[in-house]
Amino acid sequence: LLTQRQVLGIMDRIVGRMQNIIEGRLTDAIPIVREDELGRLNDALVIMQTHLKVMMSEIVEAANLIGDSARALNSEMEQTRQATEQQSDSVTRIASAVEELVSAVDDIAGNAQKAEQAVDASRSLLGQATSSMQESQSATSNVVTTVDAAGKTMVELSRSIQAIEKITQVIHEIGRAHV
Repeated sequence: LLTQRQVLGIMDRIVGRMQNIIEGRLTDAIPIVREDELGRLNDALVIMQTHLKVMMSEIVEAANLIGDSARALNSEMEQTRQATEQQSDSVTRIASAVEELVSAVDDIAGNAQKAEQAVDASRSLLGQATSSMQESQSATSNVVTTVDAAGKTMVELSRSIQAIEKITQVIHEIGRAHV
């Protein structure tokens, strides 16, 4: 049979571990092995800590995915910018050619064909960039869903912690009453 000091000592350790979880420290070892109410309370604390670690890992993974998508989008936007500059250069060359070579219809037609190719290339890159933006939006939506789910789980965990704290207070009061 446990003495009041032993019970209070175990409760203090459990409350300390709960405080660590509340503060975001999820690396505490929780070594109490018991077959009574304190053991069940400890087991629930271990499960909660494990779930929190998994959720944090999922959030980090989702954030990394968004970072990768953002880098890919940035690269495609740079390609689009370069293609736009090339198109602008082509249009400038065509305008110069038209002014300089009004009488040379064959030269004008050649430059117009180059401009058309540059526009087609820009359209292709713009299509790719649009597709990447849609993928990024989808990834962002997935992260929002994951964060919402994590938030709901955190609310549930907070309620569980509050219930555990109430139980702990009752046990402390019972322990004090038997002193």
